[in-house]
Amino acid sequence: MKRQVYREITAGTPLGHRQMGLRLTSHDKTFILWGRYEGLTMRTISELLPAAHSTVNAYLTRVRKNPRIALELRLYQRLSRNRLKCGFCGDIRANEPAIGRHVLAHFLPYEVARDTEL
Repeated sequence: MKRQVYREITAGTPLGHRQMGLRLTSHDKTFILWGRYEGLTMRTISELLPAAHSTVNAYLTRVRKNPRIALELRLYQRLSRNRLKCGFCGDIRANEPAIGRHVLAHFLPYEVARDTEL
């Protein structure tokens, strides 16, 4: 499953073809969050994108301060009215607040994901 998610993230633009100095795209941001979920270091994520370490760190800091910005990346998929699928692990939840908190818990401490107002 993890390899499938990685392929989906990298399908649009191969990693390593990004020019340094450009703003992060939604693709880049999704990869950063996926990398944190996978336990990659910021250094590894920076090298794979490529992006400056400070750029990766700044984005993760913004996400920690306002976790809702991460959910703008569509990190889950709606299967039906009461079925939403996590883009990281494939788990199913019944409503948007539940799937939002579940997705956030993949790369943020549980307490932050749980207490985030969605």
